[in-house]
Amino acid sequence: MWWFITDQVRLLTERAAIDQLVAEGTGVENARWGVSESNFALKVDVDLRIDDKVRTVTMIYPLIFPNAPPVVRPIGETTDWGAHQYLASGDLCLEYRADNWHPDLGGAVMLRSALKLMAADLGITHTSGWALPSAHHVTNGQQIRGNWCRMNMTAAGRAKLANVTGTQPIKLHRCWGPQSVMVTLTHTIELDDTQWVDPTVPTALVEDARLDGLAMTISADDARLKAIDSFLKDGASSSAFWSMFVTEPILNDEDRCLMLVTPTGVRAFYVRSDDMRPYEFALVLPDPGNRLPTRNADLADKRFAILGCGSLGSKVATTLARSGARKFILIDADVLKFENLVRNDLDAKQAGASKVSVVAQRLKRVAAGVDVKVHNFLLGGQEPGSKDDALVREIANADIIVEATGDHDVFNYAAAAARLNEKTMCWARVFAGGYGGLIARARPGLDPNPFDARSMIEQWCAQPGFPEPPQPEKNYASRREDGPPMVADDADVSAIAAHFARLLIDTAIAGDSSEFECSAYMIGLRKEWIFERPFDTWPIDLGTGLWMHPAEIDPDVRAEGYKALLEIFGAAAGVQAND
Repeated sequence: MWWFITDQVRLLTERAAIDQLVAEGTGVENARWGVSESNFALKVDVDLRIDDKVRTVTMIYPLIFPNAPPVVRPIGETTDWGAHQYLASGDLCLEYRADNWHPDLGGAVMLRSALKLMAADLGITHTSGWALPSAHHVTNGQQIRGNWCRMNMTAAGRAKLANVTGTQPIKLHRCWGPQSVMVTLTHTIELDDTQWVDPTVPTALVEDARLDGLAMTISADDARLKAIDSFLKDGASSSAFWSMFVTEPILNDEDRCLMLVTPTGVRAFYVRSDDMRPYEFALVLPDPGNRLPTRNADLADKRFAILGCGSLGSKVATTLARSGARKFILIDADVLKFENLVRNDLDAKQAGASKVSVVAQRLKRVAAGVDVKVHNFLLGGQEPGSKDDALVREIANADIIVEATGDHDVFNYAAAAARLNEKTMCWARVFAGGYGGLIARARPGLDPNPFDARSMIEQWCAQPGFPEPPQPEKNYASRREDGPPMVADDADVSAIAAHFARLLIDTAIAGDSSEFECSAYMIGLRKEWIFERPFDTWPIDLGTGLWMHPAEIDPDVRAEGYKALLEIFGAAAGVQAND
């Protein structure tokens, strides 16, 4: 409901305050009240007078007034009021805005501020004595909102450009967006022909940097800098602009980037091969500070072998990369289908591709310095046995083995690899129907081996006092005894994936000082099975256990076995010697 209908007291207060403002005779005249035709909002049109200059403005009250300020904009003229006006809408940027507005304020202060702005725009100091606070501040996003060409600037890139000498070739990554083109500086070619690569730019952008350009130093008082703005407004050609600064012509009819490095900053330009007018890049400036905990730095040295790049595995891998992990082995034999998009971390642009390949590319797009090895392979499936064995050996060399398939056979391969080299293994399950999940880990010397840990968890779930869980019908779906089937959605998978990623990070960097008191947890997302409420968590104490169980062998049998091995290796050595 409109405020001026529900709050008659405020309506009368607003009218009285503006009538009083007009009566003061300081420049606000001829208040005319009405209703906006577009949205039936209350408005008042007034004339603002400074000396012999009169301008007409309309002030429109928002429907949520007084919790948001009225909007004031000129009417009946096309000239702007200087820098304190939003050119797209014509709204005046006054001393009270959404960021410093208070419901106790009213429309009269907005009209006072508009009159003061008009005076400033005309070069006149208003002598009314009004004292209104001013705090004109906009974000980088607001500043560049209307710019078609944008350049991402990293802190490392800015520091590198500050040390550019003369003219140096550069390479940039270019990406076309729905309303803009974005470029990112990735390389500079040094004077000795070596390359500097920005260590903070995501790996995929570095690998796909195909836009060439030049960075050149230029003095702050260079006359060419002063001529740029008028040059661009006149619609001059790209080749003419390029020749202002570079003697060699643009080669190969390709777009170029020209970066002018001055003592006070950088100006960058998109020079087009079609010889249309060049564009100046709006700079997307880096934010200060570190966005990750310092302890996460240790993740970069750990290699994660992730078995399964489906809904759970894709989310966990991406979270690890965002959190600081840089070394990955990805294993999956499936392709991404449109039906997978309801839960997978990927999108429709990757549909039809091998999951393992596009997840690898995603990791490179979200983090710098990513080293990922992919295996499009089905462990335990109809694949060459020799490849199975080689892959198990590679998995066994990872620091953390992550099983995210939910497949019993793949778990066995992962657990065998973990026990082969005594490496940590973690696994997770999203229960069919999405009502909860399991996260677990097995660390050599601290937990039972993965096979024993799985058995202990299964025994825990089979406690006599526990009800039967909903029965799975298919992946991510199950059926209660009565009612429609339950299907897990993206929020269900994401919740378990987030908890699993937190366990993985702790496992990789905490050592024996873990923040997790147990190594297995049942996590409920809604009331079902043993869970009484959302986020009802049941820790499972696995204790400790041996990773290798030495079998009791008769001494005579052991001796016979050693003898057979000596014969085998001796024969092999003899063959090699004869070769």
